[in-house]
Amino acid sequence: MKRHFNIRGITLLELMVVVAIIGILATISYPSYRDYVDRTHRTDAMGALMSFANAMERFYTVNNTYIGVCSGVAGNAGSLPCQPDSSVFASGSPIDASVADQKYLLWVSAESTTGYTIIAVPKSLCGTGSPCDDGLIEIDNTGAKYWDEDEDGSRDSNEDDWKQG
Repeated sequence: MKRHFNIRGITLLELMVVVAIIGILATISYPSYRDYVDRTHRTDAMGALMSFANAMERFYTVNNTYIGVCSGVAGNAGSLPCQPDSSVFASGSPIDASVADQKYLLWVSAESTTGYTIIAVPKSLCGTGSPCDDGLIEIDNTGAKYWDEDEDGSRDSNEDDWKQG
């Protein structure tokens, strides 16, 4: 008995339907993926700021002042932001990443004998073609936290913590 097998491939129409479905799924899922990646980087920067605050307290314990934390600049009280000396803390987040792969820069925005404010500044505030919500993240020596969620440069009433919304 002879059997005939009807070998058949896929048609161009079937292929176009599959490509269209993949395109629709990618269009829906990509923004969610980017939001997840941004939140992950932001959370990592917040953790780095907490570790940086601990390093600032260790510096104060040894030196009885916060002045001198900035690289090569002793007595930088109240002047422009500066990056920390590498012996105190890393200057970017993730702290174990290469400089090119860091998503946030860590800065001391104010230092005095009795207090400090440290900030995490996104290297790139906006992704290409997408809205962004990765504004400045900040913590001071009292533990007060601030996140400029809407990136307007001012402290709004809902931005006095690190929670979104």
